Amino acid sequence: MKESARQSDYSARRRLIQLVVLGATLIGRMCNAAPGQRRVVGYYPAASRSQFPCTMVGYSEVTHIAEAFVWTSTNGTLIVPPYFVYPKLVQTAHERGAKIVISVGGGRQSGNFSAVANDSSARARFVQQLTAFCASNHYDGVDIDWEGPENETDRSNFTALARELHKTLKAVNPNLTLSAAIRPTPGDGQWLDINQLKEYFDWFGVMTYDFHGTWSQHSGYNAPLYESAGDRHKRYSVAASVQYYLSRNLPGDKLLIGIPFYAYQFNSTSLYATNSGARELVYADVVQRMSSGWKRVWDSTSRVPFLVNPEHTQLITYDDPQSVKSKCEYAVQKQLGGAIIWALGQDAYPGKTNELLTLVGQSLLGRH
Repeated sequence: MKESARQSDYSARRRLIQLVVLGATLIGRMCNAAPGQRRVVGYYPAASRSQFPCTMVGYSEVTHIAEAFVWTSTNGTLIVPPYFVYPKLVQTAHERGAKIVISVGGGRQSGNFSAVANDSSARARFVQQLTAFCASNHYDGVDIDWEGPENETDRSNFTALARELHKTLKAVNPNLTLSAAIRPTPGDGQWLDINQLKEYFDWFGVMTYDFHGTWSQHSGYNAPLYESAGDRHKRYSVAASVQYYLSRNLPGDKLLIGIPFYAYQFNSTSLYATNSGARELVYADVVQRMSSGWKRVWDSTSRVPFLVNPEHTQLITYDDPQSVKSKCEYAVQKQLGGAIIWALGQDAYPGKTNELLTLVGQSLLGRH
Protein backbone atom coordinates (compact mmCIF):
# COMPACT_ATOMS: atom_id res chain seq x y z
CA MET A 1 0.00 0.00 0.00
CA LYS A 2 2.84 2.41 0.87
CA GLU A 3 4.73 1.44 -2.33
CA SER A 4 1.60 2.05 -4.40
CA ALA A 5 1.15 5.43 -2.73
CA ARG A 6 4.75 6.36 -3.45
CA GLN A 7 4.31 5.39 -7.12
CA SER A 8 1.11 7.39 -7.30
CA ASP A 9 2.83 10.37 -5.69
CA TYR A 10 5.76 10.03 -8.09
CA SER A 11 3.42 9.91 -11.09
CA ALA A 12 1.56 12.97 -9.87
CA ARG A 13 4.80 14.90 -9.38
CA ARG A 14 6.02 13.85 -12.84
CA ARG A 15 2.80 15.06 -14.43
CA LEU A 16 3.12 18.34 -12.53
CA ILE A 17 6.68 18.81 -13.76
CA GLN A 18 5.57 18.07 -17.31
CA LEU A 19 2.81 20.65 -17.03
CA VAL A 20 5.23 23.25 -15.64
CA VAL A 21 7.67 22.60 -18.47
CA LEU A 22 4.88 22.75 -21.04
CA GLY A 23 3.58 25.97 -19.52
CA ALA A 24 7.02 27.53 -19.55
CA THR A 25 7.46 26.54 -23.18
CA LEU A 26 4.12 28.06 -24.15
CA ILE A 27 4.87 31.24 -22.23
CA GLY A 28 8.23 31.44 -23.93
CA ARG A 29 6.56 31.17 -27.31
CA MET A 30 3.90 33.72 -26.41
CA CYS A 31 6.58 36.12 -25.24
CA ASN A 32 8.45 35.68 -28.50
CA ALA A 33 8.85 39.44 -28.80
CA ALA A 34 8.54 40.49 -25.16
CA PRO A 35 9.70 44.00 -24.19
CA GLY A 36 13.16 42.78 -23.24
CA GLN A 37 13.58 41.18 -26.66
CA ARG A 38 12.06 43.82 -28.93
CA ARG A 39 14.22 46.18 -30.88
CA VAL A 40 13.72 49.86 -31.56
CA VAL A 41 16.16 50.91 -34.27
CA GLY A 42 16.42 54.64 -34.81
CA TYR A 43 18.15 55.82 -37.97
CA TYR A 44 20.53 58.70 -37.40
CA PRO A 45 21.36 60.62 -40.61
CA ALA A 46 25.04 61.45 -40.23
CA ALA A 47 24.62 64.65 -42.23
CA SER A 48 22.23 66.01 -39.57
CA ARG A 49 24.77 66.08 -36.74
CA SER A 50 25.08 69.88 -36.75
CA GLN A 51 21.30 70.32 -36.30
CA PHE A 52 20.80 67.25 -34.11
CA PRO A 53 24.01 66.41 -32.24
CA CYS A 54 24.47 63.15 -30.36
CA THR A 55 23.72 64.93 -27.07
CA MET A 56 20.06 65.25 -28.13
CA VAL A 57 19.46 61.57 -28.98
CA GLY A 58 17.01 59.70 -26.73
CA TYR A 59 19.27 56.71 -26.08
CA SER A 60 17.01 55.25 -23.41
CA GLU A 61 14.18 54.88 -25.95
CA VAL A 62 16.11 52.80 -28.50
CA THR A 63 17.98 49.53 -28.48
CA HIS A 64 19.97 50.35 -31.63
CA ILE A 65 21.04 53.40 -33.57
CA ALA A 66 21.64 52.94 -37.30
CA GLU A 67 24.02 55.64 -38.46
CA ALA A 68 23.24 56.44 -42.10
CA PHE A 69 24.85 56.21 -44.65
CA VAL A 70 28.04 54.81 -46.10
CA TRP A 71 27.91 53.15 -49.52
CA THR A 72 29.88 51.26 -52.13
CA SER A 73 31.47 52.08 -55.48
CA THR A 74 30.93 49.75 -58.43
CA ASN A 75 34.13 47.84 -57.65
CA GLY A 76 33.24 47.23 -54.00
CA THR A 77 35.30 50.02 -52.45
CA LEU A 78 33.62 51.37 -49.33
CA ILE A 79 32.76 55.06 -49.57
CA VAL A 80 32.64 56.93 -46.27
CA PRO A 81 31.57 60.59 -46.50
CA PRO A 82 33.73 63.02 -44.48
CA TYR A 83 30.94 63.83 -42.02
CA PHE A 84 30.16 60.19 -41.20
CA VAL A 85 32.82 59.25 -38.64
CA TYR A 86 31.41 60.45 -35.31
CA PRO A 87 33.28 58.81 -32.41
CA LYS A 88 31.30 60.73 -29.79
CA LEU A 89 28.03 59.26 -31.10
CA VAL A 90 29.43 55.72 -30.86
CA GLN A 91 30.89 56.33 -27.42
CA THR A 92 27.78 57.98 -26.04
CA ALA A 93 25.52 55.25 -27.39
CA HIS A 94 27.61 52.59 -25.64
CA GLU A 95 27.77 54.57 -22.42
CA ARG A 96 23.98 54.92 -22.45
CA GLY A 97 23.38 51.22 -23.09
CA ALA A 98 22.48 51.34 -26.81
CA LYS A 99 24.05 49.50 -29.72
CA ILE A 100 25.08 51.33 -32.87
CA VAL A 101 25.30 49.87 -36.37
CA ILE A 102 26.45 51.18 -39.75
CA SER A 103 23.71 51.60 -42.34
CA VAL A 104 24.93 51.03 -45.90
CA GLY A 105 23.23 52.34 -49.01
CA GLY A 106 19.98 54.25 -48.69
CA GLY A 107 17.60 55.53 -51.33
CA ARG A 108 20.16 57.67 -53.12
CA GLN A 109 23.28 55.55 -52.68
CA SER A 110 22.21 51.95 -53.24
CA GLY A 111 22.49 51.95 -57.03
CA ASN A 112 25.84 50.14 -57.05
CA PHE A 113 24.72 47.19 -54.93
CA SER A 114 23.58 45.20 -57.96
CA ALA A 115 26.95 45.43 -59.73
CA VAL A 116 28.94 44.67 -56.58
CA ALA A 117 26.79 41.71 -55.58
CA ASN A 118 27.14 40.30 -59.10
CA ASP A 119 30.96 40.36 -59.07
CA SER A 120 32.69 37.95 -56.67
CA SER A 121 35.84 40.09 -56.45
CA ALA A 122 33.93 43.31 -55.83
CA ARG A 123 31.70 41.53 -53.35
CA ALA A 124 34.70 40.21 -51.40
CA ARG A 125 36.35 43.65 -51.39
CA PHE A 126 33.17 45.28 -50.12
CA VAL A 127 32.67 42.68 -47.39
CA GLN A 128 36.25 42.95 -46.16
CA GLN A 129 36.37 46.76 -46.16
CA LEU A 130 32.97 47.10 -44.49
CA THR A 131 33.84 44.56 -41.79
CA ALA A 132 37.19 46.25 -41.13
CA PHE A 133 35.54 49.67 -40.87
CA CYS A 134 32.92 48.28 -38.51
CA ALA A 135 35.54 46.72 -36.22
CA SER A 136 38.02 49.60 -36.22
CA ASN A 137 35.34 52.18 -35.37
CA HIS A 138 33.67 50.07 -32.67
CA TYR A 139 30.30 49.59 -34.32
CA ASP A 140 28.07 46.73 -33.21
CA GLY A 141 26.97 45.59 -36.63
CA VAL A 142 25.95 46.36 -40.20
CA ASP A 143 22.57 47.31 -41.67
CA ILE A 144 22.13 46.82 -45.43
CA ASP A 145 19.74 49.30 -47.03
CA TRP A 146 19.68 48.13 -50.64
CA GLU A 147 16.63 49.80 -52.17
CA GLY A 148 16.06 46.67 -54.26
CA PRO A 149 16.82 43.95 -55.44
CA GLU A 150 14.86 44.12 -58.67
CA ASN A 151 15.23 40.83 -60.59
CA GLU A 152 16.17 37.15 -60.32
CA THR A 153 19.89 37.85 -60.68
CA ASP A 154 19.77 40.40 -57.86
CA ARG A 155 17.79 37.92 -55.78
CA SER A 156 20.51 35.28 -55.98
CA ASN A 157 23.36 37.75 -55.59
CA PHE A 158 21.84 39.42 -52.54
CA THR A 159 21.74 36.04 -50.85
CA ALA A 160 25.40 35.48 -51.72
CA LEU A 161 26.33 38.91 -50.37
CA ALA A 162 24.41 38.30 -47.15
CA ARG A 163 26.03 34.88 -46.69
CA GLU A 164 29.57 36.23 -47.12
CA LEU A 165 28.99 39.29 -44.98
CA HIS A 166 27.40 37.24 -42.20
CA LYS A 167 30.31 34.77 -42.21
CA THR A 168 32.97 37.49 -42.15
CA LEU A 169 31.30 39.57 -39.45
CA LYS A 170 30.79 36.58 -37.17
CA ALA A 171 34.40 35.48 -37.67
CA VAL A 172 35.57 38.87 -36.37
CA ASN A 173 33.07 38.99 -33.52
CA PRO A 174 30.11 36.62 -33.05
CA ASN A 175 28.14 39.43 -31.39
CA LEU A 176 28.18 41.69 -34.46
CA THR A 177 24.70 41.92 -35.98
CA LEU A 178 23.62 41.95 -39.60
CA SER A 179 20.27 43.47 -40.55
CA ALA A 180 18.44 44.70 -43.63
CA ALA A 181 15.97 47.44 -44.48
CA ILE A 182 13.52 46.02 -47.02
CA ARG A 183 10.69 47.40 -49.12
CA PRO A 184 7.09 46.75 -48.04
CA THR A 185 5.17 45.45 -51.06
CA PRO A 186 5.03 42.07 -52.85
CA GLY A 187 6.27 43.68 -56.05
CA ASP A 188 9.60 44.35 -54.33
CA GLY A 189 9.53 41.52 -51.81
CA GLN A 190 9.39 38.86 -54.54
CA TRP A 191 13.08 39.48 -55.21
CA LEU A 192 14.10 38.51 -51.68
CA ASP A 193 14.88 34.87 -50.92
CA ILE A 194 13.43 35.07 -47.42
CA ASN A 195 13.99 31.40 -46.58
CA GLN A 196 17.75 31.84 -47.01
CA LEU A 197 18.12 35.45 -45.94
CA LYS A 198 16.47 34.85 -42.57
CA GLU A 199 19.43 32.59 -41.70
CA TYR A 200 21.89 35.48 -42.14
CA PHE A 201 20.02 38.57 -40.93
CA ASP A 202 19.25 39.25 -37.28
CA TRP A 203 16.29 41.43 -38.20
CA PHE A 204 14.50 42.94 -41.17
CA GLY A 205 13.25 46.51 -40.97
CA VAL A 206 10.26 46.71 -43.31
CA MET A 207 10.04 50.26 -44.66
CA THR A 208 6.30 50.59 -44.16
CA TYR A 209 6.12 54.21 -45.28
CA ASP A 210 6.23 56.19 -48.53
CA PHE A 211 3.04 54.57 -49.76
CA HIS A 212 2.35 58.05 -51.13
CA GLY A 213 4.78 60.95 -51.54
CA THR A 214 6.12 63.72 -53.72
CA TRP A 215 5.98 61.42 -56.77
CA SER A 216 2.28 60.56 -56.37
CA GLN A 217 -0.27 61.89 -58.85
CA HIS A 218 -2.83 62.03 -56.07
CA SER A 219 -2.62 62.75 -52.36
CA GLY A 220 -2.67 59.90 -49.89
CA TYR A 221 -1.35 58.56 -46.62
CA ASN A 222 2.37 58.23 -46.07
CA ALA A 223 2.08 55.22 -43.74
CA PRO A 224 -1.47 53.99 -42.99
CA LEU A 225 -1.71 51.16 -40.50
CA TYR A 226 -4.64 49.77 -42.49
CA GLU A 227 -5.79 50.51 -46.03
CA SER A 228 -8.35 53.27 -46.32
CA ALA A 229 -11.75 52.47 -47.79
CA GLY A 230 -11.43 55.62 -49.89
CA ASP A 231 -8.12 54.63 -51.48
CA ARG A 232 -9.22 53.29 -54.84
CA HIS A 233 -5.56 53.01 -55.85
CA LYS A 234 -4.85 50.42 -53.12
CA ARG A 235 -1.34 51.54 -52.29
CA TYR A 236 -0.93 49.03 -49.43
CA SER A 237 -0.50 49.52 -45.67
CA VAL A 238 1.59 48.54 -42.67
CA ALA A 239 -0.68 45.62 -41.80
CA ALA A 240 -0.76 44.33 -45.37
CA SER A 241 3.04 44.41 -45.52
CA VAL A 242 3.34 42.52 -42.26
CA GLN A 243 0.90 39.84 -43.43
CA TYR A 244 2.76 39.51 -46.71
CA TYR A 245 6.14 38.88 -45.08
CA LEU A 246 4.69 36.57 -42.46
CA SER A 247 3.18 34.57 -45.32
CA ARG A 248 6.70 34.35 -46.78
CA ASN A 249 7.85 32.63 -43.57
CA LEU A 250 9.74 35.62 -42.21
CA PRO A 251 9.78 35.04 -38.42
CA GLY A 252 7.68 37.63 -36.62
CA ASP A 253 10.39 38.29 -34.05
CA LYS A 254 12.74 39.29 -36.89
CA LEU A 255 10.21 41.64 -38.49
CA LEU A 256 10.33 45.31 -37.47
CA ILE A 257 7.72 47.75 -38.83
CA GLY A 258 8.73 51.18 -40.05
CA ILE A 259 7.45 54.29 -38.28
CA PRO A 260 8.07 57.64 -40.03
CA PHE A 261 8.80 60.85 -38.16
CA TYR A 262 8.24 62.79 -41.37
CA ALA A 263 5.24 63.81 -43.48
CA TYR A 264 4.11 64.83 -46.96
CA GLN A 265 2.31 68.05 -47.79
CA PHE A 266 0.17 67.85 -50.94
CA ASN A 267 -1.40 70.56 -53.08
CA SER A 268 -4.72 68.77 -53.10
CA THR A 269 -8.28 69.72 -52.21
CA SER A 270 -9.06 66.45 -50.44
CA LEU A 271 -7.59 63.06 -49.63
CA TYR A 272 -6.97 60.98 -52.80
CA ALA A 273 -7.71 63.95 -55.03
CA THR A 274 -5.29 65.10 -57.76
CA ASN A 275 -1.93 66.25 -56.43
CA SER A 276 -0.49 69.27 -58.24
CA GLY A 277 2.70 69.34 -56.17
CA ALA A 278 4.09 68.01 -52.91
CA ARG A 279 6.98 68.32 -50.54
CA GLU A 280 8.41 66.43 -47.61
CA LEU A 281 8.17 67.81 -44.08
CA VAL A 282 9.32 66.55 -40.70
CA TYR A 283 7.08 66.12 -37.67
CA ALA A 284 8.39 69.37 -36.20
CA ASP A 285 7.03 71.21 -39.26
CA VAL A 286 3.64 69.55 -38.79
CA VAL A 287 3.44 70.78 -35.22
CA GLN A 288 4.02 74.31 -36.49
CA ARG A 289 1.19 73.94 -39.02
CA MET A 290 -1.18 72.83 -36.26
CA SER A 291 -0.54 76.06 -34.40
CA SER A 292 -1.38 78.16 -37.45
CA GLY A 293 -4.95 77.14 -38.25
CA TRP A 294 -4.62 73.76 -39.94
CA LYS A 295 -7.37 71.29 -38.93
CA ARG A 296 -6.53 67.75 -37.84
CA VAL A 297 -8.72 64.89 -39.12
CA TRP A 298 -8.45 61.36 -37.71
CA ASP A 299 -9.11 58.37 -39.98
CA SER A 300 -10.46 55.64 -37.71
CA THR A 301 -10.09 53.03 -40.45
CA SER A 302 -6.48 53.68 -41.46
CA ARG A 303 -5.54 54.72 -37.91
CA VAL A 304 -3.61 57.80 -39.05
CA PRO A 305 -4.37 61.55 -39.14
CA PHE A 306 -4.11 64.23 -41.78
CA LEU A 307 -4.17 68.03 -41.66
CA VAL A 308 -6.16 70.37 -43.90
CA ASN A 309 -5.30 74.04 -44.33
CA PRO A 310 -7.99 76.70 -43.75
CA GLU A 311 -8.44 77.23 -47.49
CA HIS A 312 -8.85 73.48 -48.16
CA THR A 313 -6.20 73.64 -50.87
CA GLN A 314 -3.49 71.64 -49.13
CA LEU A 315 -3.28 68.66 -46.83
CA ILE A 316 -0.58 66.85 -44.89
CA THR A 317 -0.40 63.12 -44.16
CA TYR A 318 1.73 62.25 -41.17
CA ASP A 319 2.06 60.27 -37.94
CA ASP A 320 1.35 61.72 -34.51
CA PRO A 321 1.28 60.28 -30.97
CA GLN A 322 -2.10 58.61 -31.52
CA SER A 323 -1.10 56.84 -34.73
CA VAL A 324 2.36 55.93 -33.42
CA LYS A 325 0.78 54.32 -30.39
CA SER A 326 -1.63 52.38 -32.62
CA LYS A 327 1.29 51.01 -34.65
CA CYS A 328 3.20 50.02 -31.54
CA GLU A 329 0.11 48.26 -30.15
CA TYR A 330 -0.23 46.44 -33.46
CA ALA A 331 3.41 45.29 -33.28
CA VAL A 332 2.88 43.99 -29.74
CA GLN A 333 -0.37 42.25 -30.69
CA LYS A 334 1.30 40.53 -33.65
CA GLN A 335 4.35 39.61 -31.53
CA LEU A 336 6.68 41.38 -33.93
CA GLY A 337 10.31 42.19 -33.27
CA GLY A 338 9.80 45.94 -32.83
CA ALA A 339 10.19 49.00 -35.06
CA ILE A 340 12.58 50.99 -37.17
CA ILE A 341 12.33 54.78 -37.25
CA TRP A 342 13.23 57.25 -39.95
CA ALA A 343 14.60 59.39 -38.56
CA LEU A 344 15.92 60.44 -35.16
CA GLY A 345 15.69 64.17 -34.59
CA GLN A 346 12.70 64.78 -36.86
CA ASP A 347 10.37 64.98 -33.86
CA ALA A 348 12.44 67.67 -32.11
CA TYR A 349 11.06 71.20 -32.01
CA PRO A 350 11.34 74.16 -29.62
CA GLY A 351 10.27 73.08 -26.17
CA LYS A 352 10.07 69.39 -27.07
CA THR A 353 12.65 66.76 -27.99
CA ASN A 354 11.99 63.15 -28.98
CA GLU A 355 8.22 63.40 -28.49
CA LEU A 356 7.36 60.49 -30.78
CA LEU A 357 10.47 58.50 -29.91
CA THR A 358 9.60 58.57 -26.21
CA LEU A 359 6.20 57.08 -27.00
CA VAL A 360 7.79 54.29 -29.06
CA GLY A 361 10.20 53.46 -26.24
CA GLN A 362 7.39 53.33 -23.71
CA SER A 363 5.13 51.24 -25.92
CA LEU A 364 7.62 48.69 -27.25
CA LEU A 365 10.34 48.57 -24.63
CA GLY A 366 8.35 49.40 -21.51
CA ARG A 367 10.66 52.31 -20.73
CA HIS A 368 9.44 55.34 -18.82
